[in-house]
Amino acid sequence: MLSGANADDLGDWRPGLRAAEEHGVVHPLLEAGVGKDEVRALARELEVPSADKPAAPCLASRIPYGTAVDPQVLARIDRAELALKRLGYRILRVRHFGELGRVELGGDELARALTPAGRSEVATAVLSAGYSSVEISEEPFRSGSLNGASFTRRLAVSGG
Repeated sequence: MLSGANADDLGDWRPGLRAAEEHGVVHPLLEAGVGKDEVRALARELEVPSADKPAAPCLASRIPYGTAVDPQVLARIDRAELALKRLGYRILRVRHFGELGRVELGGDELARALTPAGRSEVATAVLSAGYSSVEISEEPFRSGSLNGASFTRRLAVSGG
């Protein structure tokens, strides 16, 4: 079995890489030392339709360390992210904190979500996925944010 892990994935904690290793998954891009920018450049040169598609790492990367990963949790995260994508958001993560879904959005899309109408539509989307409360980070999405310090500023939106 092959994976698309690349050299840039080594700069962050990736529990999926360890799990893949335990199951004999091979990472040709990683082994060749090819990074994300090079992968995208090659894909554009080869006219691969998804060359500029946003990264979509394993849903388990939305769950804090020490929290059990189970199919129901992954399905809830997936439902919430799909609902946000249907609203037109492209760069996003829904971080799972039990009944709280914390939404992180790309810098270009964040201002829309922080308007009163945006807060309402984001909250409705995430609550409809099964979360009891929603928090929209006022900081733009940053890959690996669960590995660093927690956000200093947040906007909380709770469901009824």
